Amino acid sequence: MTNYRCIVYDERGKKRKVDMQVENEVELKIKLSEQNLFLESYKEAPVKKYNSFFTLSLSVKRSEIVVFFRQFSVMLNSGISIDDTLNALRLQNYSSGLKKILDDVYNEVVSGNLLSTAFRSHSDVFPEFFCNMVEIGELSGTLDNVFSSMADYYENDEKLKLKARSSLAYPTVLVVLILAVILFMTYFILPQFESMFAEFDGEIPTISKIVFATGAFIRNNMKMILIVIASTVAVLLIFFHTPPGRRVKDWFALHLPIVGKINRAVITARFSRAFSILLKSGMNITDAINNLINILQNSIYIDHFKVAIEEIKRGKTIATSLQNAKVFNPLLVQMVSVGEKSGNLEEVLDSTTVFFDDQVDTNINKAISLLEPITIILLGAVVAVVLLSIYIPMIELMDQI
Repeated sequence: MTNYRCIVYDERGKKRKVDMQVENEVELKIKLSEQNLFLESYKEAPVKKYNSFFTLSLSVKRSEIVVFFRQFSVMLNSGISIDDTLNALRLQNYSSGLKKILDDVYNEVVSGNLLSTAFRSHSDVFPEFFCNMVEIGELSGTLDNVFSSMADYYENDEKLKLKARSSLAYPTVLVVLILAVILFMTYFILPQFESMFAEFDGEIPTISKIVFATGAFIRNNMKMILIVIASTVAVLLIFFHTPPGRRVKDWFALHLPIVGKINRAVITARFSRAFSILLKSGMNITDAINNLINILQNSIYIDHFKVAIEEIKRGKTIATSLQNAKVFNPLLVQMVSVGEKSGNLEEVLDSTTVFFDDQVDTNINKAISLLEPITIILLGAVVAVVLLSIYIPMIELMDQI
């Protein structure tokens, strides 16, 4: 295959550059003619290859991808062709990483490749679930509807993730504050009182000895403590990127107090929303169920869900299979059962999605209401222990005087 860089005119007389990979010049002219493009000039050009280092360093934020989906949806719905839509969007004020990817997608599409194929060549950025939906839209001729659904889906999914993260923001600030208070007292308060008490012959209470010894240990071994913490974090990050590590991380994500409840609600809302979109696209139950694996994003759920898929293929109802999987919310199972019996599964799933979105909000509010007093109590306890270690020996010394 040879890559040609062409100067062409479209049907409206607009001049533009396109890159096209074909076998020879004859095929080049045929491809351009099929797309109603009029060739002015062309030359052979190297195929764009992105250095893996820059691909990693120019990472694309999910929020930026969501904006791209929405803009693509709006332009398709207004009747603009896929080529023109891509050409316009690749010139938008996106990050360097996304611009490079959109250039590549555009060149693949004008070279005759399917849009879904072009997106799949960047699977690290465009999720498999999204690529599958684009392929369905191409086959059914409903690509504009698919992009609208995908824009809605990923916007809502991003909102759920942001809500889940926001629930940890305030407690995290308080934990940092606790550590800051501990370090301040360790380096500036405790040494002064330590030296003062050392001048007296009186016995120092046990609580004071423990606090002073702890402070001295932290001051004398701070570098080693930081190295151990950094090494532990690095090892855990590497471990969590291995298959066993992902399972451990996913298990904790579902079973940690407070956080687990939020994560389960997020996964359930994502599942019901995606299931509804797939069914509305005209996909049959079996294919829809198989595509849902890509959106669970939790290995524990995926393993159990694969068992449910096998039961569905053997003829069991979706509700029964999900119930046997033993990871999905019982309410979701009940609603799916109602939808199957009534023949309105898509509508039932839509209403279920709204409910679980509200559940996410409720769980986050509960989490914040619980975590705030817990962290404040911890901060108060730390300060109280340090103050007692100082005031008790001071009072005893005052009595001796």
